[in-house]
Amino acid sequence: MWGYLVRQTLVLSTALAAATILVGPPVVASDHAAAGSPTPAAAGSGSVASETARVVARRDVDGDGDRDRIGYRALDRNTVRVSARISSRKVVRKRLRTTSWPRGDFYGATRFDGRRGVELVVGTTYGAHTPWFTVLTYRRGRLVVQKCPFYRTREWAVDAYANGYLGWYRRTHHGRVHMRLKYVSRVGGSARFTGRTIRYTWRHGGWHKHGARKISYPNAAQASRIGGWHVNGLPRWPR
Repeated sequence: MWGYLVRQTLVLSTALAAATILVGPPVVASDHAAAGSPTPAAAGSGSVASETARVVARRDVDGDGDRDRIGYRALDRNTVRVSARISSRKVVRKRLRTTSWPRGDFYGATRFDGRRGVELVVGTTYGAHTPWFTVLTYRRGRLVVQKCPFYRTREWAVDAYANGYLGWYRRTHHGRVHMRLKYVSRVGGSARFTGRTIRYTWRHGGWHKHGARKISYPNAAQASRIGGWHVNGLPRWPR
């Protein structure tokens, strides 16, 4: 049940390196057609031995008002490097490990928190139907991981399958930045979905829970709308 949202262990298929990772709910047999989300094949495959760094965006990373050149490179099948040239003399870099998402995916450069500068979002883990993302932010001269306030882990998840949906929303209100998590699961064998929306507010340099309420939808067509990213600058689902 999603009422207490325990994290479960998902054993990935041997075709995807037989890795075992911790993933969040829901974790059941996937139904991508019903959910409208991509299949794990969308994560990509193939050799990366000859891949070179490429410029993926030009955005202000360090908050000084100037656009920075953002680079992305797959070092091998399970390791990627994100970089940002923030001045003519300084480049900051961060290596990330990927799991069952060969080469990972540079997903976007956009505002997450309430500080100046964009965050860098990278797809790093693919479960049966759950893509997980690492969010990098510039702090004290380095690229560091911004942890998910709900899971309190290094990765953020979105999800969609036959019996549940999960999505993130960002908005600003009266100068404050809010992130909302919405999740629902099917009620028994019925058409109805119930769950919660949890709001987090950025203050004092971090995310703080700022309320929660119950939500309900009469059918999958309406429930499915909450799944995925609803953040300006990010695709809703991996391509």
